[in-house]
Amino acid sequence: MTAELPAGLAVLETNTIYTMGECEQCLLVVWRLQPTKAAFDRRDAALVDLAARFPERCAYLEVIESESKPPPGDLRKAAVDVFPRLGKNLACVGACIDGTQVRSAFVRAILAGMTFLMPRFQPAKVFKRVGDMAEWARGFVGKDAELEKKVGAAFAYLRSVPVHSS
Repeated sequence: MTAELPAGLAVLETNTIYTMGECEQCLLVVWRLQPTKAAFDRRDAALVDLAARFPERCAYLEVIESESKPPPGDLRKAAVDVFPRLGKNLACVGACIDGTQVRSAFVRAILAGMTFLMPRFQPAKVFKRVGDMAEWARGFVGKDAELEKKVGAAFAYLRSVPVHSS
């Protein structure tokens, strides 16, 4: 059952691989399954649009569901190509891998390690909880203390949206 659409959330797209929405100058993506090149292209187009409308005051926040696998080796470059192009027009990048399972902790550790090895074009951080990620992003997008609650409700809704074939 889908929850009620939170105020301020625009659902951009939903399919078997991801659900994408925009809330409070943040692009929100829930990765349900392994990303594809087409999925990264759609995400990148949405990020470019967001950064053009809110330069230096917007964020990319993602939740990686436990069923989602990392992109295959040939797509890993495509996963990050957009970030150098956006530069400072994108204020920050946050990733949340929910869960306390060993696999979730392992994925968080890998992502955190990758952020140290990649050139930094925006501040980036990996989180265990959506609320912590939203609180961190608030300082970069210049929003009020309600951002944590609004982004939390938006992610809860996006995660509840029924899956449609792409």
